[in-house]
Amino acid sequence: MLRYCTNSYSADRRRGFSLVEVLIAIGILGVGLGMVMLIFPAAVMENRSSANNVIGTIMCENALAIAKIKLTSANAPGDSAFTVVDDNVLTLDDLKFGESDTRGMLVLCRPDGGQHLVAAVAYQKSAKDNTVDIESFSAGDIVADSDGKHTRINSPSMQLKLGCTVIASNGRFSTVSAVGTNYVTVKDDLAKDGVGPSRSDLVAIVEVENLVRTPIPAMQVMVTPLTLRN
Repeated sequence: MLRYCTNSYSADRRRGFSLVEVLIAIGILGVGLGMVMLIFPAAVMENRSSANNVIGTIMCENALAIAKIKLTSANAPGDSAFTVVDDNVLTLDDLKFGESDTRGMLVLCRPDGGQHLVAAVAYQKSAKDNTVDIESFSAGDIVADSDGKHTRINSPSMQLKLGCTVIASNGRFSTVSAVGTNYVTVKDDLAKDGVGPSRSDLVAIVEVENLVRTPIPAMQVMVTPLTLRN
């Protein structure tokens, strides 16, 4: 008797994916990749911000350590407002960060009773030839904003831009987050122990890239009281 062997796989089992199924799979994959691409830039920005905070903290700590060695009561600024320490006291080499042409530090100082408040500011420019402008300004009024978390500076004597770093006379600092017709708002409360800064001795630290672009905020700011040697 002759026996015939038949294939155990049916035609239905041998067929591949239909065009509709492939298109649906590609659509699902595209949606998934799109969501990943939306998350990726935010993660990169967050990582960059964290790195800048760490590097900025190291830079400020280095600047304060050098200032503690070189500053004396005789060569420290005596103005009531925060003033940049003279470059004959703290040189450019003291305040540079490694071999970087775009990163650097500023040290500001003001008398505070029997001590001095010393502020270190770490910054990064987009190009080495761009400048960092520092200027004291007075305000018509400094009050807590309506939300209780921000500070509103009314009638500043100079034009502040979005992104400026502002240091108050009490050592508190923040960044300009909103600019109005005759006022600016900074991100944080500038009061310390319930006491706000005085009206006349704030300093605006502006990183000027050009007259059009928004200034780049400081990488980090650290303020500490020091008892300077004679």
